[in-house]
Amino acid sequence: MLATNSFELVERCYGQICDLMEMEEMKLKFIDYVFSDYQDEVLKKYDVDFFFEHLNRLQLIQCRKDFDLAVEAWYEKKSIKPTKNNGFHSKLFALVKRTIGMYQAKDKHELVKYVTQVLTSNEFMAKWQENGQKSKAMYFQYLDRLGVRSYQDIESLVEVWLIENPQAFDEYRQQYYKNPARRGRPNNVELSRLLDQILQVKPDLSHKEKERLRKIYYYHRHQMGIEEMVGKFLKYLEARDKESRQVDGEKIKMEDFFPLNKHES
Repeated sequence: MLATNSFELVERCYGQICDLMEMEEMKLKFIDYVFSDYQDEVLKKYDVDFFFEHLNRLQLIQCRKDFDLAVEAWYEKKSIKPTKNNGFHSKLFALVKRTIGMYQAKDKHELVKYVTQVLTSNEFMAKWQENGQKSKAMYFQYLDRLGVRSYQDIESLVEVWLIENPQAFDEYRQQYYKNPARRGRPNNVELSRLLDQILQVKPDLSHKEKERLRKIYYYHRHQMGIEEMVGKFLKYLEARDKESRQVDGEKIKMEDFFPLNKHES
């Protein structure tokens, strides 16, 4: 079937490539596609003169210039409008978070490498295809809709995510990313770290004690570090135990003055 315009032709080319593609590389691929696969398709029904007249109607007259303009127009039209997340879908940020926990990346370069590996792996693609028969071309179109069309987009994605997560390469935080919060655990990295340190001192915390720990965290997290909050919580436990001992002592004294008669009914 003949393409009706140059945009459709670039779209067909991209559908055959099935890969992440920088624009400059896409320009070269587009020329190759038009004068190989697409030309062969047209010549099955028409002659060479018709083929070049067809390109003329598609405004692909001056080979390199017009072809480059067609690809640039395609990229511009396909670009996702800027949003607060710079055009990236929240699913991609969730994937970055899972990836850094899974691979324990040490720096941005490693994280970009692993995110690229995950997005282009057959395993990840197979999970996406589980809900129905979907082609490889459709997968890359899906990535396109999420905001990733090229390898440069993946690097930009990681950079945006790191701006919001500047401590992402901290070892404890990566363990937290790897093992999502389970029931009864706080869905907050710093609070989870605080709780872990307290549990090393007092393994069994009551519900009331956990609530007190949460209050200390949320009231003092901007002024205190983890160690300072641990100290504050331990002082709370010490003061509470001291008060409890005093109350118990007063009860003993009262019993000395007013001993209970076991035979009273």
